[in-house]
Amino acid sequence: MFALTSAASRQSFPDPESAAPRQRLIRGATALFQRRGYHAVGITEILEAAQTPRGSLYYQFPGGKPELACRCIDWVTGEVVNGLHKARHSGHPAADIFAGIATATAAWLEASNWTEGSLLAALTQGTSPEDTALADALAHAYRRIRREIATILALDDMQRPEETADSIVANLEGATILARALQSREPLLLAAESIRHRLESN
Repeated sequence: MFALTSAASRQSFPDPESAAPRQRLIRGATALFQRRGYHAVGITEILEAAQTPRGSLYYQFPGGKPELACRCIDWVTGEVVNGLHKARHSGHPAADIFAGIATATAAWLEASNWTEGSLLAALTQGTSPEDTALADALAHAYRRIRREIATILALDDMQRPEETADSIVANLEGATILARALQSREPLLLAAESIRHRLESN
């Protein structure tokens, strides 16, 4: 997802002294998934990132890597929804909020030297038909985020807030992927202009 999820990646791997094993596993796996996707990340790497023994992973997540990935989705989605909730009560117009998210995402990607990316997009692209739990978690995550965006738009008297929310999510996610691929802020800066124009002319 866009920059509201970068709280997960900005912390890189968690401090083993400051978080419980479950949270270390979630944060460590999230950082790895953001960088390399689902299938390119192995259990051993996750354990090393979280500095936890193998038995701890299966104690916390009996379903193994798929269950852990679902909890990463839940955590990041919660961060995004909380950020959007705060933005909703900030008093800023929707155009400023979402254009600002696009430019903040550009800054986040550049600061990571283009090594990080959207967790939800990375996991969606790596999901196969048999990964039903993962697919369900991703669908639920996008619905939550779209609903929160639509609420902000409705409060700003936007027409067709649900449709516009879909457009904003698609614009931000697509621009994030393209910016990372090109190692350029330009796609997200263009997305910021596009979102602002659409919302201010609504």
